Amino acid sequence: MSETMVSSGSNLTSDEWRDFDFSTVKVEKPRATRMLPKREAIRLVVVGALSGAAVWLMSLALQAWVMQPLFCRTPDTASICANAGVTSFVISLGVAGIVAATILVSKRVFRAIIITAATFTSLGALWPLLDGRSAALAAVIMAVFAVGLNLFFSLVLAIKRYTLAMLLATALVVAFWLLARG
Repeated sequence: MSETMVSSGSNLTSDEWRDFDFSTVKVEKPRATRMLPKREAIRLVVVGALSGAAVWLMSLALQAWVMQPLFCRTPDTASICANAGVTSFVISLGVAGIVAATILVSKRVFRAIIITAATFTSLGALWPLLDGRSAALAAVIMAVFAVGLNLFFSLVLAIKRYTLAMLLATALVVAFWLLARG
């Protein structure tokens, strides 16, 4: 009797799986990050290059046409005049960052505002390295760093777990500042 049950049980089992389509089963593990589409990478490169170069050129223009004429005429504003270069650089970083974020958001880049904030915060550490250089060389260096940081932070922030991505991006911005200043 047990032999009959075993044979009928195996028939029952084989009948259950006979019509099952094994090609529909997903055996891959879900990715921890999202892929960076080629079109998105190209947008990040173009916006990074243009905004990076614009930061330095805008900084020089602000310093020459706004900060120097307004704050370097009287002794009362000597401290502002002494820091005119840094002030115009920070203002330029903010303006270029807002424009870059707006463009990337309009092009639907994933986590565009966070990428831009991390990139331009990191670019702020480059002021001492660029201060004595020619305008063209400094603009090229800023453009290269902006492109690299844009792509780097887009890959870091492609992590699907938001909290982990934010903590890692914050730690990497701090590490970039320490590396650039050290």
